[in-house]
Amino acid sequence: MSDDPGALGGELRRAIWRASELATTLRNVAGRMTSVVEETRANGSPEEIRRSADELAGVVGQGLDLLLELRGLQGRLEALAAVAPAQGRARRGL
Repeated sequence: MSDDPGALGGELRRAIWRASELATTLRNVAGRMTSVVEETRANGSPEEIRRSADELAGVVGQGLDLLLELRGLQGRLEALAAVAPAQGRARRGL
């Protein structure tokens, strides 16, 4: 992380922007999951259930990847938030 306040603000904005993108993608994944489940409920033949299970496995994997990245961004935002007050005190000579 940089000691430049402008750089800190830029890092914060990028992390928040990425978190927003990931949250949007996660909502889309949840929507796909809902569609697969509803389709399976409507057409619950054994063949359809197997196909749906495979598809759900892929969707769940994608969702987990997104959640892991969001978790990493949470840590990044916490670290940036911890640096921001110290940076402000340093600029004021405290």
